[in-house]
Amino acid sequence: MVRKRGALGRLREMPVRGSGGWTGLEQSHEGELNPCELGVGDAGLANGGAEGMTSSDKPSIDRSCAMSYERTMVDVLRRGNQELFHSSMLAWLFDAEAEHGFGDRIIRLFAEQVSEQGHPGLLDLVRSGDLLRVSTERTGRPGRYDLVVEADGVRCIIENKVKSLGNIAQLLRYERDEGCACVIPLGLTKATFKPEVPNVVTYDMICDLLDAVEIEKNNDWHILIAHYRKYLRMQLDLFMRVEKCYAGGDFASDHRSLTQDLGSWALSTDNDRRVMNQFLLELFRARHLMTGPYQADDWHSHKDDRSGAWLAGSPSRFEVDSAFVPDGHPEAKFWIHLELHGGPYAEDPEDHAGEIQLRASTSGSNRQLLKHVQAVHTLAPSERFSARIVDSWRSFFVLARSLKKREITLNQLEVQLGEFLARCGKLN
Repeated sequence: MVRKRGALGRLREMPVRGSGGWTGLEQSHEGELNPCELGVGDAGLANGGAEGMTSSDKPSIDRSCAMSYERTMVDVLRRGNQELFHSSMLAWLFDAEAEHGFGDRIIRLFAEQVSEQGHPGLLDLVRSGDLLRVSTERTGRPGRYDLVVEADGVRCIIENKVKSLGNIAQLLRYERDEGCACVIPLGLTKATFKPEVPNVVTYDMICDLLDAVEIEKNNDWHILIAHYRKYLRMQLDLFMRVEKCYAGGDFASDHRSLTQDLGSWALSTDNDRRVMNQFLLELFRARHLMTGPYQADDWHSHKDDRSGAWLAGSPSRFEVDSAFVPDGHPEAKFWIHLELHGGPYAEDPEDHAGEIQLRASTSGSNRQLLKHVQAVHTLAPSERFSARIVDSWRSFFVLARSLKKREITLNQLEVQLGEFLARCGKLN
């Protein structure tokens, strides 16, 4: 039997913010990462490789160079954004009896690596000698599990996030399921899970595992594996290049080739754009909002169909200019909201890429509040007031400052945020 381990146990000592966002914030949209851990190319195989794997087993990959973004089977079938596809692919690779011919090598290497990253329960299960069963979309009492590895009544649950955002409440709920040995958060990048989730395993590790095993050329299934690995490498390379270009690289020389590859047919769905925008905002949160004058752990991020991706501060942290609050509206709340639309996908450095907003909620009239702000505030270049207000809205933007593509590099974004704050209030 395998002893139950609580890989997420230390999270119970952490405060968990509710998923509903700040009052009135999410209703209008319907719907902290360690700065040293945000990179997508650093998961790697620890200590040069897993048990039975040496550094010579792994091909040398130069991730600093742009890749050739050729279409793969995954692109043709339009399955790259579907978590169930990735879960099914992993379940097949983890199955020792499957057609790939690897036996249990992939699941053993994966178990060894995730054990070193704080999830030992799966390795206990693999080493137990019991017959392993791998399944997807399993329904349990706490919810539906993406991927389950189990033996003799003990299971390890893998919560798989590719183009959506995972949270700690879901993982803790799964961990309480009877028979659960561990819950492993697996994300395309570490930014695929909210900041409070520790020990996130990334798909960079999956790529490394596939690099480390020898594919038999006389096995037709090697074509599927090669295309899947290539698809993942291209995706991860794009995230790495966005980080390099916008977080300290040479934007002027890097952005054009990056924009061309981001906009290629195979990689340019609306959800891809929202995911990349959210990734960039998470980089900004980690490097500029966790330290310095804007230091706080209560910036809230989200992505949705209408507004792309956004990052919002807490109303309790923002002190609006007193002139913005009309008589009779002392209960009005204001907060700062960063929103990316085109983001890195915008073509020209002068094109609109997003905006900084001053948002508000009030129990009084939205129209009256906006009218008052319009009377006391003189617009600066690139600023605008909201053009349409409905009193029934729980929240709305009062004032917005447009951001050009060249202004969403992390350093420039901090400058623009500081200038906008100086015109309408300050962070406490």
